Amino acid sequence: MLKKFLSLLAVVVMGVGFLSGCVGTSSESSLVSTIHVDDQNIMVSDVIEPEVTFTPTTAIDSYTFTAPDETVVTIQNHFITAIAAGEVTVTCETNNTHVSTTFLIAVTAPVVSTTVPDFNEAGTFENGLAAWTLSGPTASVATTEGDTDRAQEDMQLKLYTGAAIDFTISYTLADLPVGTYTFSFEIAAGNMTTILCTIDGVEYSWIGGTIFLGVGTYRMNYFLLELTEAKDVSFSMYFLAGEADAGWGYVDNIKIEEGDTRPTVETSPKDYVVDGSFESGALTNWALSGTCGGTLRVYTNNPVTGSKNLDFWGNDITGDNFTLSQSITNIDAGSNYTATVKLVNGDDNAAQLIDSFFYVTQGAVTQQVAITMRGWTAGIIEYTISGLSLTADPVEIGVHFQPGSGKYWMQLDDIKLLNNDILV
Repeated sequence: MLKKFLSLLAVVVMGVGFLSGCVGTSSESSLVSTIHVDDQNIMVSDVIEPEVTFTPTTAIDSYTFTAPDETVVTIQNHFITAIAAGEVTVTCETNNTHVSTTFLIAVTAPVVSTTVPDFNEAGTFENGLAAWTLSGPTASVATTEGDTDRAQEDMQLKLYTGAAIDFTISYTLADLPVGTYTFSFEIAAGNMTTILCTIDGVEYSWIGGTIFLGVGTYRMNYFLLELTEAKDVSFSMYFLAGEADAGWGYVDNIKIEEGDTRPTVETSPKDYVVDGSFESGALTNWALSGTCGGTLRVYTNNPVTGSKNLDFWGNDITGDNFTLSQSITNIDAGSNYTATVKLVNGDDNAAQLIDSFFYVTQGAVTQQVAITMRGWTAGIIEYTISGLSLTADPVEIGVHFQPGSGKYWMQLDDIKLLNNDILV
């Protein structure tokens, strides 16, 4: 009887065990069995979130990516950032069921075109003109020399020849990628007939007012290029001056940068002077009084801004004693005015000026600053009368010159009367 009971108990226990095994198998069918992540091929700086495939597809579990080191990629949550070229094996493991797999990430560095750095290197002229294509009847006169005028130990393109200037330098940037680019260069020049820059077929002209020249110092110029397709982009600069013009100039640091790197346009004080930079090409807005036997003209000779300036040469005639002035009637009353003028001057006889000054007159009050002989090497000098308090009455602004000999010369530009309290 006991034997039969024990046998029956064994069968029951076995049955319970069998049933328990069946339930366990059924429960585990909803858990992750395997996971898979495809190998990845990415570029430096790419950020990816690789897709994880679960088996069975109904299984759900959180997971973690880990790498043996972070020299090729870095990992934060499920995002992987490529930081250097190379290969790395990444492990993906579920957090609850601890099922894991590995996958390979191959990181390549972007192909860096030498077009931009090569162009920028060529634009410093440290290797002369070897990288540039020269054309024109006097292309051979284009030379480079040490940049001693700016006390920099580098080279620059020299335009002065003592004869005619008529040549073009050009460069092709091959297969420039889609994007926004800023071209720039520095230039100082005078007595030129034409300076023309062409970028991808678009012309920018000095005479047209889109190229600005420095005189005593270089002047920066910026031009924006938008490319909607990768293409070859041509850059050229053309220079022209007749033999009798005595043209001269220097160009340096031609370069291209990705993005819009032009300086932010800022507001400036309101200027009341009409044609203070003489861009009209005449003295229509100015009154000349006194004795002027020398040659006084608006000319393209050392403009500080734009393409024109006032030019004077004594012409071997003594006794000059003249004033150039402008009457301004639309004055806003204010106590924060500044008057400025820029000029370079000299005397081939080394004679000193007898009486020369820059002035502002309102009513019976005149404020002035003496103009002195500085010579060519001093470059452009700015004379300033600051702290002016003016009412709404008319103002006269001008310059007076009484040279010491008939060999006096002067180039003048940018006469301004600025109201620092009104920005435009």
